[in-house]
Amino acid sequence: MTRIGLALSLFLAACASTPPERAYYLLRSEVTEEPAAAAPGAAIGMGRVLVAPYLDRTGIMVQVDEHRIREARFHLWAEPLDEGIWYYLHEQISSRLDSALATGPSADSWRYRVDISVEEFHGTLDGASRLTVRWSLRDISDGAVIETRSFSRERPQVGDGYTALVATQTALLDELAETIARSLRTLDPGT
Repeated sequence: MTRIGLALSLFLAACASTPPERAYYLLRSEVTEEPAAAAPGAAIGMGRVLVAPYLDRTGIMVQVDEHRIREARFHLWAEPLDEGIWYYLHEQISSRLDSALATGPSADSWRYRVDISVEEFHGTLDGASRLTVRWSLRDISDGAVIETRSFSRERPQVGDGYTALVATQTALLDELAETIARSLRTLDPGT
């Protein structure tokens, strides 16, 4: 083999082994109207979002069989998943309540706090997305849990690929936001 032939073979082998470009995904809301700002000392605040340890990674997770899950190497969350879900749900719940949930250091002035624990948030090889969450509402004055609820849904993807998977996961978060907002509306006539 000549030097040119060898160089060409090595170049083609290197091109064939070049990994695909990484794609980064954000959970962002398409809410177009800003809800009214939360009043100082607002009644309901958005607490923390915890994600299951298997989700605390950069790659989007896909269940490959009954007991195995795989992290995507080239399809990644652009920010920590717990933070992305927190921002998304805060905006979605606030828009459904027509006033922003309180946030930040004034948590001791809240009357109630919503905490969310994400147990499952992944795709499946058969083209679905799964979301399983436990969320609770706590009375800040005495620390008592007023209510704890479970939310578990699976929804088929519309389309193929990771973009369709993230769109389906976003739709599941919208359903969760509506469920939580519906429950919060019953707390106080002012919410």
